[in-house]
Amino acid sequence: DSVSKNYIKMTLQELEAFGFRFSINQNTYQFESFDKPNEIIPVLESDYSAISNFAVLAALCGDITINNVSKETRQSDSYIFDILSSCGAKIDWYENKVRISRSEISPFEVDIKNCIDLGPILFMLAASIKGTSIIKGYENLRYKETNRLDNVINQLKAYGANVVEEDNALYITGREYLFKSFEFDSFIKSYKT
Repeated sequence: DSVSKNYIKMTLQELEAFGFRFSINQNTYQFESFDKPNEIIPVLESDYSAISNFAVLAALCGDITINNVSKETRQSDSYIFDILSSCGAKIDWYENKVRISRSEISPFEVDIKNCIDLGPILFMLAASIKGTSIIKGYENLRYKETNRLDNVINQLKAYGANVVEEDNALYITGREYLFKSFEFDSFIKSYKT
């Protein structure tokens, strides 16, 4: 079973728009050669992975409106809005924008296998909510550019969150306002050797 299916699907759709032809056999993609790509003007969506940081900040601390976003997107990281809504944040969609407002936030349970880039910000969210949240499907974070999983867990523990990895799930017990004021070292030994 592929991880991050939606990222792959979105990439293939863009390649098709440019005229690439390919076939899929299970998890293998075979591309045909061609002479010249289609001349199109691609429509680039906002980066929902980056937007997720501001959305979580608003859910925890206040109110924010993000322009140039659509509820109708192919990006799996847009799942952040469903997660925040399930936690109790107020999410209001308008034409090409979304407003996220703080309200009483509750712990959550989520599988991030197909939106893996949301992992670090969801860990921070869980650490900032009073109670225990459960996050599954995070294993690929160990194999990104760095071992994001261990790095983020170590930072959360350093600032008071209780993080337990058990039965392919992270149990993160936070406390309200854990990150009200803190300092951290931006140089983390996170590189692969």
